[in-house]
Amino acid sequence: MKLPTWALIVGITMIIFGGCGALNNIQKINTPKAMEQQSDIMSEIRGAIEEDLEEDLREEMMDEEGDGSEIDSADLERVEKVKDTVLTMFEVSDYYKKWIVRLGIIGAIAALFYCIAGILLVMGKRFALQVVYVAIGVSIVSLIFQVIILSLDKETGVISSFSNFGNYFMIFVNIILLVIILASDRSYFYKHEIFEDS
Repeated sequence: MKLPTWALIVGITMIIFGGCGALNNIQKINTPKAMEQQSDIMSEIRGAIEEDLEEDLREEMMDEEGDGSEIDSADLERVEKVKDTVLTMFEVSDYYKKWIVRLGIIGAIAALFYCIAGILLVMGKRFALQVVYVAIGVSIVSLIFQVIILSLDKETGVISSFSNFGNYFMIFVNIILLVIILASDRSYFYKHEIFEDS
């Protein structure tokens, strides 16, 4: 009996997303080390951003004032507020540094299991469907856990939001794959007369 098309599509999709997820999570594990190496570069960039932003805002205020002879304290507060907002967008908290490694390990394990389940599905193993159900469940639970942990971090800027965007996307992909599996004919995986290659 031939492997159903839906199983091939779902299996290949799981292999691709599982492999990419594993690589992404390995990068998360290495994030603190990379941040240490880039801290000098980031401090220089922050200094340049501060100077450029302050200079641009002062020029803008001078244009609004007309003669540009004096800038009052309210304008200086506005400059400081905008500068602080821009700089905090790229800040990374200690909470994020601590949890990103843990989440990377959890995510890498879930992604590798996800990839293996996809391989078993493409191979047409009789027990593959049960493994796929477990892999999708583990993936969804680990992704929801990551969303919750990263949402609790109020100090980290856009980096945390980008991580959560990827997590939301993968939850959506998992739900779509689960719907495809449940809506398809799964009898191939329940017939006992399948002869598997050794």
